[in-house]
Amino acid sequence: MRRAKKTKSSGITLTLAVLAGLTVILLGWRELKHGRIQGSLNEQLQAQSAQLVTSQSRVEQLSTKLAELGLKLEASELSVQSARDRAGNLESQRDHLRAQVDQRTERIRELESASESLEAELGRTRLSLLEAEQLPASLQGRLDSSLARIEGLETQLDGKSAECAKLPELHSWEGLSRDESVFALSGPLPDPSALPAEVYLCDANGLILEGWLARIEENMLLGHVEHLRSPVSALVKGEKVFILPRKGHEEDF
Repeated sequence: MRRAKKTKSSGITLTLAVLAGLTVILLGWRELKHGRIQGSLNEQLQAQSAQLVTSQSRVEQLSTKLAELGLKLEASELSVQSARDRAGNLESQRDHLRAQVDQRTERIRELESASESLEAELGRTRLSLLEAEQLPASLQGRLDSSLARIEGLETQLDGKSAECAKLPELHSWEGLSRDESVFALSGPLPDPSALPAEVYLCDANGLILEGWLARIEENMLLGHVEHLRSPVSALVKGEKVFILPRKGHEEDF
């Protein structure tokens, strides 16, 4: 009986020992597994931290670049606005100058027409005078009236001539260089010491170009083109044009 009890007690002890060993093994395996998982998590955390640092650095670089692009955009917008303002001012100056040229051109036409009318009337009056001189003395009153009329017409003609003398001298268009940088005129020549001179070149239709008179060669006046204001292809050699000074003339505007 005692032997049976001993055998039973040894079996329980062995079972407990086996269970204890299994428990230790399971606990060790669990701790090992937890360690591996923790190590993997630590590696992932380190990788994500490094990636986060890289991303933050990239964000800072992109923010800096975005700020630089913003400054460039503002500068470009200011430049565009300045160019628009400049274009608007140039268009206003062009329109104002065109109006002034049109007025002066019309005034030239009026004065030329009035001068032609006066010369025609003076010719008719002189003819009447010649006819009156051949009449008898009884027509002396008519002769005196004609003489007075002639004096009045001559006075008017002198006034118109003085007014015409203030108008720009007419030149003949000789042509434009192939690259449209140099133009040539013939006609009244200025004092060479007055060159170079900034001018507007006009015709009866308005402003042709802006530029300056440079020199005289072979009785021709040569100038340089700064801005073409109207097509010159329609101009023919010998067409009449006139010059307005840019300095001083602009003050009238």
